[in-house]
Amino acid sequence: MIKKFCIFIFTFITFCVSLHCQSSLIEGKVVDQDGQPLYLALVYNADLSIGTYTNEQGQFLLETEEKDFELEVFALGYLRKKIYPGGSPDPMKVAMKKLVYDLDELVITPCGDKVKAWGVDPESSISAVVNSPIEFSSQKGLSIPVPPDQQIIEIEVMALNRRIQRGNFRLRIYSLDSMGLPSEELLHQNLIVRLPRLRSKRPISIDMEEYNVFTSDYGILVAVEVLSLSQNLYRVHSGNDASGYYAPKIGLVAIEKYEDLQMWSKRDEDEWSRSNPPVYGSETQRQVPYIRVYLSNCP
Repeated sequence: MIKKFCIFIFTFITFCVSLHCQSSLIEGKVVDQDGQPLYLALVYNADLSIGTYTNEQGQFLLETEEKDFELEVFALGYLRKKIYPGGSPDPMKVAMKKLVYDLDELVITPCGDKVKAWGVDPESSISAVVNSPIEFSSQKGLSIPVPPDQQIIEIEVMALNRRIQRGNFRLRIYSLDSMGLPSEELLHQNLIVRLPRLRSKRPISIDMEEYNVFTSDYGILVAVEVLSLSQNLYRVHSGNDASGYYAPKIGLVAIEKYEDLQMWSKRDEDEWSRSNPPVYGSETQRQVPYIRVYLSNCP
């Protein structure tokens, strides 16, 4: 009996070692266009349920038993990229392409029919000082009743108020359901807009045609996501006060009055909450930063 048990244990160990030997390690490094490492880039394959994040040096390590498969690399602010390990034992180097619009570098393009406009509220846009880095993201947006099946051809951005601090935000567009509630995301790319410290005196247009975003049957929700990235946090030291971080805050206002315009906000993956946005009069419209949405054929 003891002999049979020993044979079973030996066979089991041999089987486990054999399985382990069949697995392979995939290692590599994710960098930006300048060759700098990207921290917390996601390297994964959803079908195989494998994935990992890069470390501060941009390095990643994956162990899998699969031999022929692809990986997808995702980093906020960069185009997604597919890579094929191919069983090579050498470390991979993955260079990501930026997906960032610098507001002071874009070229103004002719606009289509103006649909609705909304802006950043100067009263709530002053940066808040907190005692630790923010680890969550927040979104604010306005739902807009627009005709269905219209392509969004342009997003126009303008920031005039100097109290709005430098920072990046992600532009997000959602469909509305029959109840007027935010539903599916329509813009699947990571479209990051950078607010420079020096304001442009002209509106900046972002060409949206290549993204193929169309309005839904019941309208759209255009939202700004304040990112929880280190590039949006600024360490400060003020005299004898405790040091902290400047964290950008964004509030939205309707520049034009529409009775059916609704403001929405959410934090991380929480549910959307709704409120009525404040409305500025014509005298203050020129002082309010805004984003406008243009459609291809809005009647």
